[in-house]
Amino acid sequence: MSSFQRACAVSIAWVLCGGAAAAGNDFPKLKPGEWEFTRKGFEGPPNAQSLAVKECLDPVRTMREQNAMLAQAGCKFDPVKVEGNVYTYTAQCDIPDMGKTRSVSVLTAESDRAYTVKVESEGEIKGKPMKASEILTARRVGNCAVGKAK
Repeated sequence: MSSFQRACAVSIAWVLCGGAAAAGNDFPKLKPGEWEFTRKGFEGPPNAQSLAVKECLDPVRTMREQNAMLAQAGCKFDPVKVEGNVYTYTAQCDIPDMGKTRSVSVLTAESDRAYTVKVESEGEIKGKPMKASEILTARRVGNCAVGKAK
């Protein structure tokens, strides 16, 4: 598992299904390379932290892999609404031994080298109410070293 996927897994653990990408084939065109990801939580568990990672990857491929992982865990994605460069999607997750959540994500593709995802999630985790907000900012910062892109 890449450091970006580990970072997302940490994020997913507290919002369960927010911050992934659009379902189906409704992905923005994003250029593979070295990307810098910054995640900021504004509302959520007290141990939720901001994080920043750099990773060489193909963002669309990574989004597809995350969606597949979330679907296997018990998440369902509503059809994506696409308006220009804005992708809005809803995910409902029912993950055994974790809880049920509903997340609404708005991905704004600034270009093939930058995007932002705003996620609002609510539900319950292990029987306790949960509400969380976060923003993930992604920027392509360069090319990967030969053979490094995932």
